[in-house]
Amino acid sequence: MGTWRGVVSVFVLLVVLAPAVLAQTDTDPPLLNDFDFNPRSVDVTTDPERVICSVNVSDWPTGVRSVECFFESPTTMQRSGCGINGPATGTIYHGTFRCELSIYQYVEAGEWRVTTLRLGDFAGNYTEFSTSDLEGLGFPTTLQVVSAEDSTGPSLIDFDFNPKNVDVTTGPSTVTCDSHVSDVPAGVHLVRCEIYSPTTTQRSYCTALSPASGTVYDGMFSCELSISEFAEEGERRISKLSLLDRAGNVTEMRTSDLEGRGFPTTLDVGFLLGEPRCNIVAPLTARVISGDSVTARARLAQGSPAEVSQAYGVRFDYRAIPFGEFAPIPARNPNHPNPDTSYPYFTHWDVSAVPDGDYELRAVAHDLAGTPDPAPETITITIDHGGPPNVEEYVNAEGRQESQTAVDSASESRIASGDHTEASTATDLTLPPGSLLYTTDTAKLVYPDSADEEGQLEQPEQSIGAFVDLSLLSGQTDLEAGQLGDLNISYADANQDGVVDGTSIREDDLELRHLDTGTGSYIVIPSIVLTEHNMVHAEPGFLGKFALAGPLMPQMWIEADKATVTWEAVSTATSYVVYRGLLSALVDLDLDGLPDNDFGDCMTHLDGDPTDLLFFDPDDPGAGDGFYYLVGFVGADGATGLGNTSAGMQREPNVACP
Repeated sequence: MGTWRGVVSVFVLLVVLAPAVLAQTDTDPPLLNDFDFNPRSVDVTTDPERVICSVNVSDWPTGVRSVECFFESPTTMQRSGCGINGPATGTIYHGTFRCELSIYQYVEAGEWRVTTLRLGDFAGNYTEFSTSDLEGLGFPTTLQVVSAEDSTGPSLIDFDFNPKNVDVTTGPSTVTCDSHVSDVPAGVHLVRCEIYSPTTTQRSYCTALSPASGTVYDGMFSCELSISEFAEEGERRISKLSLLDRAGNVTEMRTSDLEGRGFPTTLDVGFLLGEPRCNIVAPLTARVISGDSVTARARLAQGSPAEVSQAYGVRFDYRAIPFGEFAPIPARNPNHPNPDTSYPYFTHWDVSAVPDGDYELRAVAHDLAGTPDPAPETITITIDHGGPPNVEEYVNAEGRQESQTAVDSASESRIASGDHTEASTATDLTLPPGSLLYTTDTAKLVYPDSADEEGQLEQPEQSIGAFVDLSLLSGQTDLEAGQLGDLNISYADANQDGVVDGTSIREDDLELRHLDTGTGSYIVIPSIVLTEHNMVHAEPGFLGKFALAGPLMPQMWIEADKATVTWEAVSTATSYVVYRGLLSALVDLDLDGLPDNDFGDCMTHLDGDPTDLLFFDPDDPGAGDGFYYLVGFVGADGATGLGNTSAGMQREPNVACP
């Protein structure tokens, strides 16, 4: 925790239009003709005071655009300034510009100085004058301030925020920070609450400028910060709470400071806490269904997969309206039974023998004790084997799960289906209004054969078996008017160990790829891995084939001379890095799944050409020992990692290659 003196700034901005563009070129900044400020001394013991900066400036041919004037306190820890964009008298070519700045009560007493006078013109030329510059030109720079100085920052009495966990897979969430703060005699000017994501790449903050209750001397300051939709999941921390008083004093409290006083700091972004409850998300309510099967899929509106019974799971029920009794949906295949005991929860409802009519669907989650949700939400659908459907789903002639959904350009359209194989791949795509070329169309979702698609991955071994083909029957491939869709593809991690089931690929390392029809290869597109929901989210402006896959890694061989390491090229690599360690050092005495001496040292300094595909090692490991090697690469986003162990644990070297 720290207390320091901050900046108090006040600006008064008057806007004027830029003059007409002249044929002449203007490369010179404005010319300072005169400068003064009044009064030269202020007494802020009982009230704040204003100081007027008067600046006479000329500029030709474009004219003066802005004038800014700044003062600093004796310790330089407090600052006050003002700016103006139009002349008080004269013109923008030659005029006097005036602005007012405030010196507040309780600020530092003593000699304040004009530290910066900044002048700019409409051509983008700027000039600055420092204290010594102004004094050298004979202009005044000293402002005497008399003050009942307050040098102590605000005090935090209590702090809390709510809610403590949010689910942002269906929209953004708001978190309210409540801070009980006191400050005498100056009073609290503002309270700012900041929170960072687990990787610190995403930040949210909010500022309270006045108390929600109480006074500026002792009050409750509340503000709301937003966690955006599809934001990074995991534990976020309140990283900083900043308290600023009206004298410019700041008290900053970091995570450890807040925790040291017993205040909460952790916000979990993922599933909502509570007893497990599910909503049906596919099919959508009011849909007309035909075909021989339809995907019934549920999302956890509350609770996490860890809180769902492994024996009873989530049961999908249906009933005929108006008098039918709820009964379990008959599952079409054993790969996705009903109830479904593994996340993501979906099954394929065999509707081939279901009579036409209206039906209610529900998803009943069971807690760890096997107790069912007492009040599950329901949706209504219509089965119509003969009429025009909204959704038609079936296993096609190639044995692949296929779903066709009617879409409308005038409204938001959503396509959703799950694969019928052992893979737990489920997909949904939302198309925004106005994104279709035609008024109506039909969207098709097919799960192609993984064996056919893996050959189009640069490294087929990085496949997790998740491929999906999204198309429109009209042949449209790009969304209209630059619009973007919302695409979500799930993957399996039933034991929630952070590794995709049946692979050694960490979920954090998953990449979404799109098939480039020109090259016949899947290429990486921007995406977000939602590790709590086991889902990858993207916003593509196009359709086509998509794949979830692990990251690229160079595939290595040791040549017959046992001193040369070679590897396959990686298309996105600009150079390669080589690490080496002794085989005798590959011990794991602490049984954490990683070698106690990490994964070797950087050897790239011995590589004559880091851009080629080989490394010659002149060293001898010594009698009875040997070397092992790891190769990574450097791409547009910097150096990659060194892959994962067979258990999905990340390999980390002693010291990363520079």
